[in-house]
Amino acid sequence: MFNVPWFSISANLKDKRESIPEIATRFVKLLDSLGQIDPLMSKWFSMMEGDSPTPLKPDVRMIETSLHYWANRKTEDGSEPFYTFGATTNGYENVWRPDDLNIFLRAGTEQYNKIWFHTALEVAPNPHLVSFSLFKKILFATADAFDPKYSNAHPGALDRNFMMSKRNKLPIFAGWMVLLPRELASQITPPPQAIQQTREDGSLFMAATDETFDVNNPEHLTVSKAMQDAIEPINKW
Repeated sequence: MFNVPWFSISANLKDKRESIPEIATRFVKLLDSLGQIDPLMSKWFSMMEGDSPTPLKPDVRMIETSLHYWANRKTEDGSEPFYTFGATTNGYENVWRPDDLNIFLRAGTEQYNKIWFHTALEVAPNPHLVSFSLFKKILFATADAFDPKYSNAHPGALDRNFMMSKRNKLPIFAGWMVLLPRELASQITPPPQAIQQTREDGSLFMAATDETFDVNNPEHLTVSKAMQDAIEPINKW
């Protein structure tokens, strides 16, 4: 296991091109939802406008402007353009804080679209921020806004290669929590020891524990491995 304090949520987005207005609308929906979930996520700052965080409003036109500015234009080798954006709850320059949550987005191309959250990299997060209840709500809000192929949450200290053994190159990492859309969920049998919830849209949520995941807790690791084994039938490139 790695001795790192941060936690993350990752959503692999569908392989499709989307316009800047479409992506901006999704991002604003996400920010609105996060602000309603918890005060820790009510104020955001852009990470893309220079060295100092810039106050960010959940405004479609503001996000569109940033996406236009940070667009990766099609290059001479014919690679596709894509759009990137970053936001943070940290309004202080170069200071990691326990309450920090950061978002990075890559979207708009036919492959490798993703949205990723992580807590502060160098300090232990606020226990409330990485609680089961709050992380689950963030996972669901992201799915509702971006309709990903699949998404998961895990602590950075959870070694992907250790948990997945020889299958470490496969894309879906169960980790602490995993959310699978209906078409994938229908192809697996969840392990009985995992926390399970089927959402109204048919997507399946599984979690290894309703506590904050602890890589030193054998029970947490055992259920996480069982979840990883359960998704093997769908875990393909």
